[in-house]
Amino acid sequence: MKHIVKLEPNKYLHLDTYRDDLIEPRNLLLGILSSCICIGIAAITVAAMLGHDITLDSSDGSTRRIPIQHGAQVETKR
Repeated sequence: MKHIVKLEPNKYLHLDTYRDDLIEPRNLLLGILSSCICIGIAAITVAAMLGHDITLDSSDGSTRRIPIQHGAQVETKR
């Protein structure tokens, strides 16, 4: 809704105001979806830092660890 507020003679302020109590379902759905994506990426990142792969399904209840490779690569002469 537009409001015109008179400040001084020949000086006006035009305001656009909207109802704050209306929450559109689309905005709510986008907020929930973006929160889920953010939490998912954070969970994968933290698990990767700890050496776990949470994307693999282990039905026996064990956790699969990412193998750590130690050592240097050796160049071979051709």
